[in-house]
Amino acid sequence: MMEVKGNRVQFFTFKTWKFPWLIHGFSSRWGGVSSGEYRQLNLAGREEKPGNIRQNRALFLRELGLFNPRVFMGEQVHGVKTRLVEKTSAQVLPDTDGIVTGSSQHVLMAFFADCVPLFLVVPETKTVGIVHAGWKGTAGGIAQSAVRFLCGFLDIGPEKILAGLGPAIGPCCYEVGGEVAKKFSEQTTRYSSRRERFFLDLPAANAIQLEEAGLPAANIGKSGFCTSCNPHLFYSHRRDRGVTGRMAGIIAIV
Repeated sequence: MMEVKGNRVQFFTFKTWKFPWLIHGFSSRWGGVSSGEYRQLNLAGREEKPGNIRQNRALFLRELGLFNPRVFMGEQVHGVKTRLVEKTSAQVLPDTDGIVTGSSQHVLMAFFADCVPLFLVVPETKTVGIVHAGWKGTAGGIAQSAVRFLCGFLDIGPEKILAGLGPAIGPCCYEVGGEVAKKFSEQTTRYSSRRERFFLDLPAANAIQLEEAGLPAANIGKSGFCTSCNPHLFYSHRRDRGVTGRMAGIIAIV
């Protein structure tokens, strides 16, 4: 489960991740300067004023204790690629939905408005990562791909990895057609005869992938929040029919 922190800007962290060298958080929609559909802490989007986004990001970073950091992001193309962030990396890594680093000089940031934020931590080596897992990336196995990347990069077993699934749209609200449902197991889909549609449990699909990749179930934390069900806390692309802001997940080593 996650807990609420912050003063001016409210955000969520995983309760059991108490490592003194780790900073992580998932923003709520409150505490920023945006207005209208994007109120208040909108952290991304082409439709929003760039100045508001810059100010909101600075507010969130400062609330986490990060002042003028080097921030790195993936392009987020709903793919399955995970890349290592190094000193020479571009600020935005192309064709990338998962980013990993072992450097204390790099802050990793990704943006969400229903897709699953997957946080990754390897305490033994002080390595962290964040993954953007929408239905396309999940169907392609991005969670397993990210685990394989970490294991190969660090030469470790998957049991060394902790994972946290942040707030995302839940099976209560994520209505999909049969063409999407067939890409997932019956374990993560439910058919509604009344609506003649399927409901997809995207967080569960990622949790299953993580276990299949070798993570013990005890190593996988879950937020307990549906973004669509909680308009007072989160933006939701599905609920708001595309006119909405974006939350951000941040993870860093200090």
